[in-house]
Amino acid sequence: MRKRFLSSLAAVVAGAGAACGQSSLPPIERMGPAPSATLPVAVQTGVVDPEPIAPPPGANVPPSLPMPPEAMLTVPSPLGTPMIPSGMLPTGPTLGSGIGTLVSETPGFFGGQACDAPDGTASGGRYPGIHCLKIDIEWLLWFLESQNASPPLLTTGSPVSQGILGFPTTQVLAGGQGMNAQNGFRGTVDYWCGPTKRWGLQGSVLVLENQNQIVDVASDFTGIPVLARPYIDSTTGFGSSLLIAFPQLAYGRGTIQIGTQLYGAEGNVLVNLYRGLPEKHSWNLNFLAGFRYLELYDRLYASQSTDLLPGNNAQFAGLSVAGPANITVTDLFETRNSFYGGQLGVISDFKFGRWSVTGAGKVAFGSSVQQLDISGQSTLASRVSRVSAAVQGGLLANAGNIGRYRIDEFTVLPELSLNVGYDLCRGVRAFIGYNLLYMPNVVRPLDQVNMMVNSSLVPTSPNYGRVGFVPVSQLPLVQDNLWISGMNLGLSFRY
Repeated sequence: MRKRFLSSLAAVVAGAGAACGQSSLPPIERMGPAPSATLPVAVQTGVVDPEPIAPPPGANVPPSLPMPPEAMLTVPSPLGTPMIPSGMLPTGPTLGSGIGTLVSETPGFFGGQACDAPDGTASGGRYPGIHCLKIDIEWLLWFLESQNASPPLLTTGSPVSQGILGFPTTQVLAGGQGMNAQNGFRGTVDYWCGPTKRWGLQGSVLVLENQNQIVDVASDFTGIPVLARPYIDSTTGFGSSLLIAFPQLAYGRGTIQIGTQLYGAEGNVLVNLYRGLPEKHSWNLNFLAGFRYLELYDRLYASQSTDLLPGNNAQFAGLSVAGPANITVTDLFETRNSFYGGQLGVISDFKFGRWSVTGAGKVAFGSSVQQLDISGQSTLASRVSRVSAAVQGGLLANAGNIGRYRIDEFTVLPELSLNVGYDLCRGVRAFIGYNLLYMPNVVRPLDQVNMMVNSSLVPTSPNYGRVGFVPVSQLPLVQDNLWISGMNLGLSFRY
């Protein structure tokens, strides 16, 4: 027993001596060339990913144990930051030399990069400040400047005055047009193309409602009150009137309708001139060039319907008509101002947090076609003879001026707009703004009405068809300048 214990103790001592007699690990040699004195830019910024240095062959390092820290390569930082073991650096995209890829944050001449990948690299994907598709839907509340002329189109008065202008009892019931607000809609679509989103396409449509100002006045069945349509006789130079209703003679109704509508469209090519970085505050500037179409339609419709009472007579187309009979007289003045041309402009957008301010300025230049159409008609429906007839010509629209008149000239059309928006969420923005549009040299119907009338051309006048009356021709088209302004409220959807 004692011998076995002594022999075991001798074996342990011998093993310990053998372990102490082995030499220590040889020094680790650097693999590859020595580092240069000047470090690459990526190393200076600390973005490195060198491979760990393996121990030389023959080193007695158990494979199951990690490499001793003193065997790991450390790189001194020129900026004085602590040395970081290479094995503890985060890995990432590397080049062949092991230097990491850098992403520039400098805007440069054209601003920041157009696209960032979801992982933050510049290899593609969505850029936080730029969307490929943007759709704006706006409600408009615009004011169109009223027409300058205010001809008296419908009057009333005492039986003595017969609604003729110049009598103290004559009152004007309809004439002129006020400036009323018009509702409308505008839709705009922007689509940015290419991998850098530096150019895009834009389309827009604009429609204001067809607004009508209507004055509709009727007498009772006895012809009270007096209703008339006044004019100035070209032969005498004095005022006269075409009766609509008169006590114990006829009863009737007079209607004056003035309508206005504005609509248009445009298509543009967008070019991004500057784009700010996707930060809390950024500024973008875009240039646009394209085509614009804009049309202003105005309409003046004046009509009367007179029912002649039994036992009375009236004139129609040179013939005497006995009552009961119905006589209608209609005048229609229509104007169209159509603009076709190219346009240039800029759009600037400044964003700070969820708020944004967008301003745009455009100048269109091209052809403006101004057209006036005048038409009139008088009809008869006799209840005695059962005869119906229709004759060309009304009162203000008669054979002396009925027809189409047109002017085609070069026009410049500027527009300014300013919007303030708030981002409701990542892809939806609500905004409110103001617009100002200027249309020079437009023709409008009230400006084209000539109150001087040759009564020999009016089918319901006793002088119809007679000779020796002073002719009246249509005046040259009267042009005016139109200011259009108002507010807009909309939503912007970005994808």
